[in-house]
Amino acid sequence: MRNETRQAGEYNVKFARDYSKPVVKALGEDGSKLLQMDEKKFATAIAGVLTSLQKAIKDLPGGKLSLASFSKWMANFDQPRGRGSSSDDLIEIPGQYDGLQCPDVSSHITLVGFDETLIGLSSKQRPKILTMRGSDEKEYKFIVKGGEDLRLDQRIEQLFAKMNSVLREDGACAKRELSMRTYAVIPVSQQCGLLQFVDNTCVLDDVIKDGVAQQLAAAKRKEKAGDLLVELRNQYHQWVEKKGGSKSVHDCYKNLYTKVKAGEMEARMNALVAQVPWDALKTGLYKRTSSAESFLAMRSQFARSLSVMSICGYIAGVGDRHLANTLIDMQTGSLVPIDFGYSFGTGVILLPVPELIPFRLTPQLTNVLLPLDSLGLLKNDMVRVLSALHKSRQMICAVMDVFVREPLVDWKKEAARTASIRGGEEESHEQQHVELKIENAQRKLDLWNPAHVTLGELQSSVHAGTPWMHAIEAAVLGDPVKNTRRRIDRKICASVEEQVDCLVDQATDPNLLGRLWVGWQSWM
Repeated sequence: MRNETRQAGEYNVKFARDYSKPVVKALGEDGSKLLQMDEKKFATAIAGVLTSLQKAIKDLPGGKLSLASFSKWMANFDQPRGRGSSSDDLIEIPGQYDGLQCPDVSSHITLVGFDETLIGLSSKQRPKILTMRGSDEKEYKFIVKGGEDLRLDQRIEQLFAKMNSVLREDGACAKRELSMRTYAVIPVSQQCGLLQFVDNTCVLDDVIKDGVAQQLAAAKRKEKAGDLLVELRNQYHQWVEKKGGSKSVHDCYKNLYTKVKAGEMEARMNALVAQVPWDALKTGLYKRTSSAESFLAMRSQFARSLSVMSICGYIAGVGDRHLANTLIDMQTGSLVPIDFGYSFGTGVILLPVPELIPFRLTPQLTNVLLPLDSLGLLKNDMVRVLSALHKSRQMICAVMDVFVREPLVDWKKEAARTASIRGGEEESHEQQHVELKIENAQRKLDLWNPAHVTLGELQSSVHAGTPWMHAIEAAVLGDPVKNTRRRIDRKICASVEEQVDCLVDQATDPNLLGRLWVGWQSWM
């Protein structure tokens, strides 16, 4: 790697040169100051280094970038000219191993070069889109992402792939072409990896915003869509602070459980929902189709994929489903979930503002199907999917059992945090913490009432034993007059249909939606 063609690009060299200075100043050459530091001095020194690096990250360029400025070796890579006599000299295009079957390496596509241009994205970690050229004369785009452990994302995608195989083998699901849209995830280390780029997609947030803009223009209102949506977030945030009565935002959310009753929360949610055009997402989708017929086809696929994504995501405990964490294919209408950092119940167990709903089924999503019976249509496909997974629950649980044997670093950190908050042996708590995640997933496949699954997760969460825990549990169980999940009032449902009724009831409960973090925008 010392060969000139394998050197880092000019940008990386300059970055290392410029920002090595604060590191050396704080910690000494080769870390020589570390031995003289106590814990407090070390924390102060690291905080100074991180401040410098955070500023550097904000200054990273975006848009079109030269690959050579980041890696001369990649820019100069040309497999046809440098091909050796052995197949060992060839580099495969990533993403051709699914971990579920023996690979046929002879059929794999190899790398012949890279596009000379990178695309820098503006999100937090400043990821970049890298284009690889394959031996099949096609281009393959990947998002290069640093600062995150992508192994959990990889496992979730592998689990979804196994669920897809179950759905393909089920007659009812195969007839309806019910499946999850997946993509390749290739962890390179614990801090970086590659994500297969999903073409022809937009995040739901952008499509809704586009639809809002069209509706505002049609109504001859001068305000901008972005301003309206920001105003709604501000309204909600201010209301939470007022009702919560604390300087700490997190404490305000916790106080909502004890201070705000279900009726008041429902009224507040209805007021927020009413300020967004009811068909913003529907309008944004319709704009991207060429005819009424193509929109109907897109809407049909949207509904099918929403049902599959909801059930499969629920089994995997996928949380943090804000509007930027779901893509939509603008050609087919298929939904593509992304970013699985909060999976297997982490959204309930660890977040200071717990996510108490099983999946996102908010008004903008269901309104796409109007004037049809949205929830009725979605439930039908949800029942088909959950029935197939329930029948194959032993095989799916066997796949998830691998997670217990090889727990992720993030899960170990979760276990350490919950152990420190609740007390107890960290090492024994770690194993128990991971096993409980898989046990909760198994309960979902065993037709448990979702409210009781959530209660089980809360019992092992950072909220267990707190003054607001009883109020959270009451909200999760619901009202016997209004909520199906409470009327059933038992841990295990009598049928898949009953479990789906409980799931939809919990997912659409305004008393739970109104208590989610403001960034979730649960009114849309």
